[in-house]
Amino acid sequence: MLFLKKIKVLRYPLLFLLLYGLTQFLTLFDSNHDGLVKDISLYHLSNYILWIAGIVLLIAECAKSKISFLKNISFSLFIFIFFWLFLEIISWSLWKTKIIDFKNPVNSFLFFDMNLNTMDKRPYWGDYSSISGKWRLPNDSLQKLRCNDSTLLIYQTNSIGARDKERSLKNHTNKKRFVCIGDSFVEGIMVNTPDRLSDILEKNTGHEHLNFGINGTSPINYYLIYKSLAKKYDHDVVVIGILPANDFEDYTEGDKISLLDYPIYRPYWKSTNDKIELKHSLATVNQSYSSLAIYDKPYEVYHTKDSIYRSLPLVQKIKSQFRANSYLLALIDEISKRKSATSVPQPSVFENYPKKKWKDFSYSLERLFEEAKGKQIIIMTIPILSDIKRYQKNHKSELSPQLALLCKKNGVNYIDLLPLLGNYQNPSELFIPCDGHWSEKGEKKVAEILQNNIFYRKSLLKN
Repeated sequence: MLFLKKIKVLRYPLLFLLLYGLTQFLTLFDSNHDGLVKDISLYHLSNYILWIAGIVLLIAECAKSKISFLKNISFSLFIFIFFWLFLEIISWSLWKTKIIDFKNPVNSFLFFDMNLNTMDKRPYWGDYSSISGKWRLPNDSLQKLRCNDSTLLIYQTNSIGARDKERSLKNHTNKKRFVCIGDSFVEGIMVNTPDRLSDILEKNTGHEHLNFGINGTSPINYYLIYKSLAKKYDHDVVVIGILPANDFEDYTEGDKISLLDYPIYRPYWKSTNDKIELKHSLATVNQSYSSLAIYDKPYEVYHTKDSIYRSLPLVQKIKSQFRANSYLLALIDEISKRKSATSVPQPSVFENYPKKKWKDFSYSLERLFEEAKGKQIIIMTIPILSDIKRYQKNHKSELSPQLALLCKKNGVNYIDLLPLLGNYQNPSELFIPCDGHWSEKGEKKVAEILQNNIFYRKSLLKN
């Protein structure tokens, strides 16, 4: 009889464990992804049922308990859930009636949505490199209209996927050869190829300027692109464009939950026991939603997201579920965004760079310096329009002297474009108003600045 009483007391926990075991069996049975029935995930459906049943049973059992502490827990939990649901209903009503317009949550775990897991066409810039992640396909092209004046932009890659004309591995001239590395500003993303910085410099100086710039990258990508690709080409000078506005925004393991929205393949540094290792955000580049393998296979993208979800710690799993289901949190996010938009402008990265990210940022640059040992290296910092306008008001920059010190330590020449562009009377005309990248006038102005700079002029001279 005592055994039966114990079984009766444990019936709900045992049922809970049984249901949990069944969901885990589904995971094992279906390998690294879900079974989908009419675009509903069996795994997540069973998990929702499991957790709802568990919470209801917990409240019910605690409410029947003779222990006042447990009864109080039951009552408090019930009140919390009641008010949370009440606030969810109000938030849903505000969204439904458009009183406050905000993006509604979409349960991308439970329901498979084709639109959330596919791209309209093969991306021109995609995760095509197993080393650096972001790159382009060989001999590819893209045409698009510029956002402000409908100028036709024509992008064309060469045989290695660089947005450049075909280059020989060997330097067949008697002049120095330059390699240019950076993100969208170095790539010249809002102008046609002849109008961008590297092509203007090549035309004006007669020295080849090989362009390996690509948008959406940062110093760790610059290092990997140089090491795996650019270094193969004969060159004497390396020009690195640093964009402080976003070059500190490298992926870290703490950002893993963001991969549930956009599963991308990004390199990052992981420090363990005084050892720094190169890691990537996904197991393989083919798991990226912008990879050649699955960009047009929405079910595979969904499986990648689901695999990421299952690898998250419990706390992040709960957080991601709230993000995917809660109208209340979506409303709070919208209010927060609106408040930020009307608040006092934040200091630029030049004024207040993220100190916690300096270690990885500087380490990536030092690895690049080491890889380019024996070459002349020039680093230039690129300010965006808001950086320039703030500098014109206060003339402050704590990042510039820090970078100058790093460059001096490694024997690298440093050109800070912030004060040089800050002297320009109307900097707005140097940028595309609807996008923020350099206009043709901006590309030409920066080329002029470099050609008048002592470090760049010395790099043109023969040793």
